[in-house]
Amino acid sequence: MGIAEIFAPFFIQSIPAALTIVSIGNLFPTLLHIEGWLAWTLAWFVGIGMELLGLVSVDVYFEAKSYNQKYKEDKEKAPEG
Repeated sequence: MGIAEIFAPFFIQSIPAALTIVSIGNLFPTLLHIEGWLAWTLAWFVGIGMELLGLVSVDVYFEAKSYNQKYKEDKEKAPEG
């Protein structure tokens, strides 16, 4: 159960990226009239970018939350939303 708790948030978050990768790889060659390898390369860059954006946004949220808890009364609050 410990391994599932560690990797589950990553795999759940990667579902939209995986669906995007498959969609771009399958549909873009015919829609944009490009080579299949180029569409799959583009798809992987987009998927990795989505993953990194998701991880960074979660990290920023937790940083803002801890900042607000640390400086409750002293400083202006960081936006958490």
